[in-house]
Amino acid sequence: MLSRLITTIGSTFYNPAFYNAARKGSYHSPIKITAFLGSLGSLVLMVSLYGYIAVFAIGDPISRVEAVYPSELAVTLANGEASINMREPYAVPNPSFGVVSGVPKNLVLFDTKDTLKGGAADNNTVVLVKKTYAVIENSLNERTISFSTIATSSTTTLTKADIETLGTAMRPYVMPTLLLGGAAMLVLAGLSVTFGWLGFHLLYLVIPTVFLFMYGKFRIPEMEWKESYIVAVYASIPVAIATFLLHLLGYSWPVFFYTFMVVTIALINLVPIPNQVPKEFRHDKLDS
Repeated sequence: MLSRLITTIGSTFYNPAFYNAARKGSYHSPIKITAFLGSLGSLVLMVSLYGYIAVFAIGDPISRVEAVYPSELAVTLANGEASINMREPYAVPNPSFGVVSGVPKNLVLFDTKDTLKGGAADNNTVVLVKKTYAVIENSLNERTISFSTIATSSTTTLTKADIETLGTAMRPYVMPTLLLGGAAMLVLAGLSVTFGWLGFHLLYLVIPTVFLFMYGKFRIPEMEWKESYIVAVYASIPVAIATFLLHLLGYSWPVFFYTFMVVTIALINLVPIPNQVPKEFRHDKLDS
């Protein structure tokens, strides 16, 4: 089974005889192979991501949080308003700044006196804490959380000692939660990526199929739409493999170069296939 699959995948690179026979078959075989390769690629990506999650979980993230929280800082939340015991603006530095490119300089920037203008991104921080709300920066936009939604009648104060006490209680559960929860999330993400990519890929192949169908009009006998699509699916397999490998290296094809490559591989395998001219139209028959 595996050797047959490998042989079939190898034939999609260059094997005119294979293409000549396969184009007259059904949709099922090329789509199943494409789905398998999509699942395999998704598995590779998910496993690599899980590696990052495992390293993070095993590396005791609770201790990292405790180390980041300043020993002198006390944050108080009362009646939907935040305040701190330090002179503002007060910043909690981001330990990843200067190590990881593109990350903000600060993790948290306190500005309850409202002396700074703009949001979190404007002030180079992940979280900007104002008097009555906090602004959280992300890659798409900024999210605002109002303290009135979490306000209580009592006053809540958070110090480093509180963080360490909470960390001690949570530490036994953090690693298994991250490992098991991360695995479950990546399984769902892998399935979503696989089915999403497969659906888009098969729909996208309509574009190269149009060009192959036009080429098929000059063949004898003419290629039907079904044959053209089957050829496009098979020819896309080498391109999909190359695209995935380039993606791992941080490269990508120019726009519509994917279509060009699919059509090129298909034609390389179709052109050597001789036309099947009916006997009544052959020159040797007319000459006799």
